[in-house]
Amino acid sequence: MSRPMFRVCVVALLAGLSIPVMPSRAQQAGLLNVPYEDSNRVDPKPVKLAMPHGTVQGMSGQALAQAHIGVFTEREHRLVATVATNDSGLYSLPQLPPGRYRLVAEEPDFCPANVPIRITGGFAGFPVPLRTLDLQLHPLDSCASRVSRK
Repeated sequence: MSRPMFRVCVVALLAGLSIPVMPSRAQQAGLLNVPYEDSNRVDPKPVKLAMPHGTVQGMSGQALAQAHIGVFTEREHRLVATVATNDSGLYSLPQLPPGRYRLVAEEPDFCPANVPIRITGGFAGFPVPLRTLDLQLHPLDSCASRVSRK
C-alpha cells in the first residue's frame, strides 16, 4: 500500500521578501538537486546558527540569483533541506533540528562552496541571536570558495 506524498512549502520572510523553502524528507517531495560537497583543504569549525540564512555572491559582489543551497546531515550526507536564492541573492532555510550539518551552495558558472554548520536551539526565554552565513562563490577556473561570518 503506497502512502500519498505531501509537498510542504514553508514561506520565510526575510527583509520584506518571501522566499519559498522546501523542507526535508524525500527527494521526491520536491528538493532541488544539490550534490554533497566537502572538498575544503581545511575544514573550518562549524558555524553556529539558529537558522541558516544569508546571501550568495560572486567575486565582484554581484548577487547570484537562483543559486541552489542544500543542507546535508554531516554524518550520513543526507539532503534534508534546499532552497534557491532570490533575485537579491538572499536565502533562508527552515528551522532545522539542533545538530551538525553541511551547507552547500552551487551555481552553474561558479565553484561550489560548502561549510560545516551547527544548528543550535535556544532556551526558553533566551533566544539564539540570528547570524547570517554569507557565501562568495569563485569562478569555475579558480574553484576555491570563501565563506564570511557575521
